[in-house]
Amino acid sequence: MTEGTIRQLEAEEAEQERRREKERVARLWKLQPGRVSGMEPMLHRADCSLYKTQLGYVDHEHVLVALEEFPELEACEICDPLSD
Repeated sequence: MTEGTIRQLEAEEAEQERRREKERVARLWKLQPGRVSGMEPMLHRADCSLYKTQLGYVDHEHVLVALEEFPELEACEICDPLSD
């Protein structure tokens, strides 16, 4: 193999990994903490542009726990995380 072929294969592999990570994140959610006393947290899709933190992704099981813990949990109107 030539160096060009190796670089091309490495670039393709990196692109595939980026796509896999994007798909994984698309299946997750984020919980935005209530910032004001008495305010409930807000649920977002992991890729929501309104709440841009890249930390604290939660899976379906944790969302169900959060919904039990915070019955007034608000869903983001921008990304509509409960639509599925």
